[in-house]
Amino acid sequence: MKAIRENWQFPEEYLREKREEQRKEEEEKIEYIKIKAQEEKNKKRREEIKKIEQIYNPLESLQQEEIKKETRNRLPDFWKEKLNKVRVKGETSKLLEVVLEEKRREIIKEWIDSGKIEA
Repeated sequence: MKAIRENWQFPEEYLREKREEQRKEEEEKIEYIKIKAQEEKNKKRREEIKKIEQIYNPLESLQQEEIKKETRNRLPDFWKEKLNKVRVKGETSKLLEVVLEEKRREIIKEWIDSGKIEA
């Protein structure tokens, strides 16, 4: 009662520490949510890649070749130059392979949407 009657206050340092603890807890929650969202996004991407591979692999070789050709045609000039250099050397970079795969998946999605191939 004496504390209430005399209007005692918590020490400023104590209050500052409590606010800092709350801020850290909030940051940890936000970081956790971001990590979970990224994990979910990655999981969906892996599933999509797997699905598209299952569609691409059984296609006739003529259709696969057409997709490869379309992929090369859609590459930006920078990547086309890299691809031409690779053809001469015979070695591909991981980054170029990733770009080609991404373009190929993009084309397959478009072909599915347009009805050119079935999912």
